[in-house]
Amino acid sequence: MSFTLMAQTMKLNVGSLAKKMVLIKLADQANDDGLCWPSYQTIAEACQVSRRTVIRHIKSLEEDGYLNITKTYDKANKKNFSNRYQLTISRGVKMSLVTESHHPSDNVTVSGDTESLPSDRESPEPIIEPIIEPAIEAGEKNNSNDNAEKVKDSNAEFIVNWQPPTRETMEAKLFMAGTPMQMTDGQYQLYVDDFKAHFEDRAKDGHPLKSDGKCQAKLRDWLQREREGHNKNMNASGDTASRPHDTRSDSFGSNTPRLTRQQQIEQNNIEMEKARAAGVAL
Repeated sequence: MSFTLMAQTMKLNVGSLAKKMVLIKLADQANDDGLCWPSYQTIAEACQVSRRTVIRHIKSLEEDGYLNITKTYDKANKKNFSNRYQLTISRGVKMSLVTESHHPSDNVTVSGDTESLPSDRESPEPIIEPIIEPAIEAGEKNNSNDNAEKVKDSNAEFIVNWQPPTRETMEAKLFMAGTPMQMTDGQYQLYVDDFKAHFEDRAKDGHPLKSDGKCQAKLRDWLQREREGHNKNMNASGDTASRPHDTRSDSFGSNTPRLTRQQQIEQNNIEMEKARAAGVAL
């Protein structure tokens, strides 16, 4: 403990009580040359403040010129030792320290003179500090949450503004996938609206569709499932009941006469030619 530094510290006005308590604790730990190395936790417990508050005030004291910080590092074990603090209260300017990393039990050179570090009675044994970034404060957490919500909103906006392929193009894709499906423009738009509403919610839950290609593939799958579900309902009920909000009784060609295999092959060839002529990616 340096009585001179303690007396000088008590006369200072550093801006806040907690900040002054941190400086007083450093003066209490320091030798007559103003050198000490208490851990953040030791200072926090003595001043009855959080570790984060100690880190912030020490940085502020360094900026104000009341002390100089030298970080020490154990290369062999890849761990930080406690920082070394050189108090510069009487000078009001920062002093230069030897930057070579030592364990505090070694001899170091300060201002050209070689002497031993303070004894254990003057400063506690050095504490090995883990290499951990300071805890994120509430404001930073809120910013992180806000950014995540903005990303989700952006993903949801993408699917809302996504322009689906034309009905003819999608019918050609369905035909080439082996599930021919005929729809009116109104029916197709209802399917698209349902599709967008579903995947808008998915995007807000963190499962977005981020490209036009994925959206088209998912819409095709969506329509295939709608077709399969419609056919199952028809087979179970024996009628052509449609969804309450539209009329799709003949949207899947359920009343079309069954074709022979040769006729199906010829019809497939015609549809493929139409699709190629329309420039549809198969």
